[in-house]
Amino acid sequence: MAVGGVHATVCPDDFKCEFIDYIAVSAEDFYKISNCKDTRVRHADRNLPEKYTDKYYYLFAHKCALVKTSFGCPYNCNFCFCKEISRYKAREIGDVIAELLQVPQKEVYIVGIEASTQNELDEYDKKSKLEYNEKAVMILKKYGIECYATVILGVNWDKSDFKNLYNYIKHLGLIFVNLQPFTPMPGTSYFDKYKEELIIPYNEHEKWDMAHLVIKPGKITARRYYFERNKLIKKSRLYFVGLAPAILASLVPNWEFECCLETIEDVDFETDADIIAISGMGHAIIRSLDIAKEFKKRGKTVVMGGYMASLMPKEAKKHCDSVIIGDGEIAFSKLVSDYENGNLQEFYNIPLNDLSYPLPKYEIFKGKRIGNFLPVQAGRGCPNSCSFCSVYCLYKNHYMRRETSEVIRDIKYIKKLGYKKFLLLDDNILSDREYILKLCAEIEKLNMTWLSQCEISIADDEEVLKAVAKSGCISLSFGIESISQQSLNAMHKSWTKVSRYKEQMKKVQAAGIDVSTEMVVGADGDTVESIRNTANFITENKITVPRFYILTPIPRTVFYDEIKDAGRLICEDIYQFNGAFAVHKPKNMSAETLTDEYWKLYKQVFSIKSIVKRTVLRKDSLKHPLKNLFYFYVNLYYKYQISKGITPNII
Repeated sequence: MAVGGVHATVCPDDFKCEFIDYIAVSAEDFYKISNCKDTRVRHADRNLPEKYTDKYYYLFAHKCALVKTSFGCPYNCNFCFCKEISRYKAREIGDVIAELLQVPQKEVYIVGIEASTQNELDEYDKKSKLEYNEKAVMILKKYGIECYATVILGVNWDKSDFKNLYNYIKHLGLIFVNLQPFTPMPGTSYFDKYKEELIIPYNEHEKWDMAHLVIKPGKITARRYYFERNKLIKKSRLYFVGLAPAILASLVPNWEFECCLETIEDVDFETDADIIAISGMGHAIIRSLDIAKEFKKRGKTVVMGGYMASLMPKEAKKHCDSVIIGDGEIAFSKLVSDYENGNLQEFYNIPLNDLSYPLPKYEIFKGKRIGNFLPVQAGRGCPNSCSFCSVYCLYKNHYMRRETSEVIRDIKYIKKLGYKKFLLLDDNILSDREYILKLCAEIEKLNMTWLSQCEISIADDEEVLKAVAKSGCISLSFGIESISQQSLNAMHKSWTKVSRYKEQMKKVQAAGIDVSTEMVVGADGDTVESIRNTANFITENKITVPRFYILTPIPRTVFYDEIKDAGRLICEDIYQFNGAFAVHKPKNMSAETLTDEYWKLYKQVFSIKSIVKRTVLRKDSLKHPLKNLFYFYVNLYYKYQISKGITPNII
């Protein structure tokens, strides 16, 4: 066994152990070990590591090929130990081009930046100017070359420094940014300078990974430092609140129940609560698991539930005491009872035969900065079988509906609390035609407005559409997914016809109902051209609030199995599944191109020109100026989020 490389050259003692036979501190050592007589610099044999390319990333790039245009470096940056090992020597341009032609990857990325202020560049002895970095990024963008920025986070930074960095990232329009806490690498002068201030001993090599903080920060605590680096997306107001907390609270009336909405509140890790119940939608499960782990460290009993925990209960169980799989109406009460009796089970999977529960305890949201409506549920499940959908995984086309009187009871109570609007939080209100007609007739009597989601075919049922509008519905969200019929067919959604979208949306809008959409990119029929055309489709159809996601193979979905079986899953780390970066290989482009086109689509759709056309220049602007002004504001806020690399969500 032989090892070599920069680290081995500068710090060979780090590799001395019974498992390593040779430590090569120079290229000559490798030639000697391998009895190689030909010491010419040659192109890399890229066939050798081919079997590992499915598992290898460089920052965000998958199946990437690293190419050197030179050896060594002409500079002497204080933080870098590359300067310790070799003199700078540039390769002939023709030789570099010849090697590039052998590389199958299509995209080119440049890594750089290092710092966001001139003072830091000078301190690191970078021999560079901030303005040069900015000009370089602009030139690269001009020619379609993405810059992966690596930035060193100063050990003496405070909150204002982090804020300035995030503003700088926004200013440059960078999407891919690697934030590295300052690390005094061995063999550099910085190591000697800071070795007495280490909070992680150097012999714990696995933590010297440019991700852990190894020096005690000078101005803020280590906890605050990590918080600022991995800053949570916080909002001043949460417009869409989930219904689960209010339902769960109603199921255990003899228990004191507190609710924390982390988007607008801070989690109280010092709470005296006996049971910590955690849920999270979509990729928010990643944060849910972080919270669960922290409470477990503090000795708390932690339980988890919700769609994502239900789809991967064994993974969730690693970080908590118990997992509720699927419906919680019966399971949660039993879990609490078992806890009281000292008999808590690891998993609770108790499906419902009928959907019914007490009046949700909406009071738990009192005093919180939420929107001007509360959620109500009429039914659960969906009769459709979309391949990517987690609802189908749990309910398999089974649709449960509550008694109309029970739903109306909840709406009346919301009205009593002072709300004039509610969100009908169903997966598809069109799942039972006769039921929705009956429900709308009762809702109409309450003189309230409401929002919901369903399939776009509601436009083809004049009676239902009229009843929904007459009962006070002001906005419907449609999961139209794609403007490619081939993509819809591939997602097992062939019953939706792209050719009829425009006609159907006009019918809904003519009924006085605003249209919101949920779409995905990256399905088998999607091309770069179709993704770019999606922006025009959104603008032309005056869609007030569009949202997009990269099609992501969630474990246990049909789509996941299809992609896995086809060998197209390029990342198996479920904690990277966030709907904003591609984790599968699309049919008509690379994963990197898909991610890039996704963000370009968002930026185009939420350009000022598109926003104005969709929210202000509408036929009903004079009739409903305040409503359209509200949509204009929402779009501007989404635009702001996108500029910070944040995917807009229904919150």
